[in-house]
Amino acid sequence: LKVRLQVSRSREALRVAGLYRGATGPLVTTPWLAAANFGIWDAARVELTLCFPLLFARHPDKVLQTSCSESASNAWAIFLAGVCSGWVLCNLTCPVHNLKVQQQTGNVAKGLLPLAREVGPGGLFRGYLPHAFVESVGRGWYMLGFVLSKRALGLGDANSETSGGLGQFGRRVVCGCAGGGLAWLMVYPLDVMRNRLMWDWRRERY
Repeated sequence: LKVRLQVSRSREALRVAGLYRGATGPLVTTPWLAAANFGIWDAARVELTLCFPLLFARHPDKVLQTSCSESASNAWAIFLAGVCSGWVLCNLTCPVHNLKVQQQTGNVAKGLLPLAREVGPGGLFRGYLPHAFVESVGRGWYMLGFVLSKRALGLGDANSETSGGLGQFGRRVVCGCAGGGLAWLMVYPLDVMRNRLMWDWRRERY
């Protein structure tokens, strides 16, 4: 619905039958991409914190050289690690996002390979710059909002990790909402630009 509202001027684009176009790709790839995002983010955060403790550790004099918990990293490490993980994966998701936009807006009903044969490899990376910015900087803001919210709600220390219960689950949900809201607030204008560029993959308007 978001993509259709961003690129369409007609109510015909909002018919229920068409609102699930392009859902196959995200349903198949999203769980793996989310896992990869968190994995790359954590690896980058640890490297930044351990290699440059004066810049990226909350308490440089207490950083261990063998392990590095999330609470040891400062806001810069959290943000830059998110930017790193988002940028690495945006190179894989750009073609899929192009295809999703085409299917959702009714331009094509083809798969990724037939579309690549028609528009060429370059066409699958239409809108790469705003896509890379949204995915990288957006991920940085998401992780920053998520981790700092956890700390503000008492979920960032070692004791809180061992305690469970519905209260902790609810606080984690709030932290996820805070991270997602902050990320979209920062990058939404570029998301509109990205989807409009991808929608016009024949370069007829942009």
